[in-house]
Amino acid sequence: MATKKRVRNFTDSNVQALVEFRDTPAIEGVWWDSDVKGLRLYVGKRKATWQFFDRRRDHGSRRTVCKRLGFFERSENTVGLSNRVDVSPDHMGVDDARDAARVLAARVIEGNAPPGRKSGTKFEDAFARYLDYLEAKAKAKGKPARWAYNVRHLGNQMLLPKWRGHTLGEMSEKPGIVADWHEAMAKKHGPTSSNHAVRIIRALYKRATKRDLSLSKVNNPAAAVDFRPERGEQKGLAVADFPAFKTAVEKLPPIRRAYHMTNLLTGARPGELSRVQWSDVGDDTLVIGDAKAGNDITVPITAAIRTELKRARKAQRGATGDDFVFPGARHNPTRDGLPAFGHALRRSYKTVATDHCGVPDDISAALLGHVPEGMSQRYLLKWARQSGPAIIAAQEKISRKMIELMTVKPGKAVKAKRRRPYRTRSDSFSASRPARFGIL
Repeated sequence: MATKKRVRNFTDSNVQALVEFRDTPAIEGVWWDSDVKGLRLYVGKRKATWQFFDRRRDHGSRRTVCKRLGFFERSENTVGLSNRVDVSPDHMGVDDARDAARVLAARVIEGNAPPGRKSGTKFEDAFARYLDYLEAKAKAKGKPARWAYNVRHLGNQMLLPKWRGHTLGEMSEKPGIVADWHEAMAKKHGPTSSNHAVRIIRALYKRATKRDLSLSKVNNPAAAVDFRPERGEQKGLAVADFPAFKTAVEKLPPIRRAYHMTNLLTGARPGELSRVQWSDVGDDTLVIGDAKAGNDITVPITAAIRTELKRARKAQRGATGDDFVFPGARHNPTRDGLPAFGHALRRSYKTVATDHCGVPDDISAALLGHVPEGMSQRYLLKWARQSGPAIIAAQEKISRKMIELMTVKPGKAVKAKRRRPYRTRSDSFSASRPARFGIL
């Protein structure tokens, strides 16, 4: 049997009477306002809550809007000499509740009603659209979708397990739950990953507001988050630190020693270098495939680099072409204890090339895998063929300088030596493989 709808002409006094007798079974429940359609008061055992409720059909589907407006928390204190009225800061009177209900009723008529819990934009849907946007943006620029790959990884690891099934409207109404979640993730995964995850939430919500006009552009779910301080960028080796680096790296097992030395001598990105296989190592070149810019980086092998490759080969006898050159050699600060590692060695390579060897910026950029600035694809092949001898000479010069810096005793100044022009096998090399350096 259907319950009869209870309608009442609300005033502050009769609502106060309902609140005072809310323990009575006949009072507890929903009461509707006779003045404003959709306004109702839910009298519970602890609180009396103002709600706006509307149900209608939109293009053949039923749509329900149920929005909490506030609480009626006004009470009269009859203890003492005067009837003093106590009003909570969260109190909403009858007039204020009617005004808020009329605003929501107007939004319903306009078609901009706030979505319900089930009809709002789901987080996983907004996340998938944001991934598509990042991939399309990278494709338009002709670059690999590296950031989309990182976002997908963080989503599967941290975001989707928590927020799958939630709507963006719920998250924007309670930004505190996102802030509490961020604090928990900072303790579990560290400040960098947790901060990136919140930045993803902030970006996809901002983008979702363009499609869903019911979402508030002001109440971003990440608004209440206090970002944790992240570790600063890694600095390169100073001249005085090279001997200490050599002393520390010589204490490591052969594979890890060869990896870090090759990282320094080539300036490669640590992740890309760790993925190099023996099939990528030739007689005179080391090819780092699928680099950050989507290209293959061809590095000339100097005597110093060849020594480290032989060290790695000797440590893993029987390795085939599909095996990694440096398996399990990524740096562990507690285990290895190097003064610099990873990207800091790439910075050291650039510093030595520019400041100590005088290598031109376009040559050092090619050795590091960057496209020379201001150069179009039309002249790229021509430049690579012409610069092949200079690239080989620069790589050998950088290797010699690094070995020299590592052998200098601490406290002794490094004097620049005048050398005769260095002669290499550049002519024969560029004739056989003219376009394999830098980005080709």
